Amino acid sequence: MIEGLVWIIVLYGSAIVTVHLIHRVSQGRTKARSHYILWVKDKQLQMEWILRSIQMWHWMRGRQFIVTIVSEDASRETMDIAAKLLHRWGIEHRMIQPELALVETLMREDEHTVEIHLEPVEDLKRLQLFY
Repeated sequence: MIEGLVWIIVLYGSAIVTVHLIHRVSQGRTKARSHYILWVKDKQLQMEWILRSIQMWHWMRGRQFIVTIVSEDASRETMDIAAKLLHRWGIEHRMIQPELALVETLMREDEHTVEIHLEPVEDLKRLQLFY
C-alpha cells in the first residue's frame, strides 16, 4: 500500500515537472503579436463588442495585440468608448485620421495584421475568433 502511494506521488511530481518544463520552453519562443486596424464610423455598440471579443480571445491564448483605430467621421463618444476600454485593459493602441492611414505603413513584418471595416458584415467574419 505504501509502495502504491509512493508511485502516485512520483507520477504527480513528474507531471508537475513536465508541465513547468514545457511552459519554460514555450516562453522562449517569440510569438507574433496581432495588429487590428479598425475603420470606424458611428458604431459604438458594435465597436465595444468587437474590442471585448478580441481582448477575451487574446487573453485566453496569452498573446499580445495592438489596435489602430481609424476614425471615418466617428463621433467623439465612439472614440471615447474605444479609448477607455483599451486604456483600462492596458492595450497598446493608436487613434488616427483616415488621411494618415496608409495600411501598408501600419503593417509590420513581425505582426499578424487584420484590417476590419465596421460597416460590412463580411469584414466581421474575418476576425476568426473561433478557429
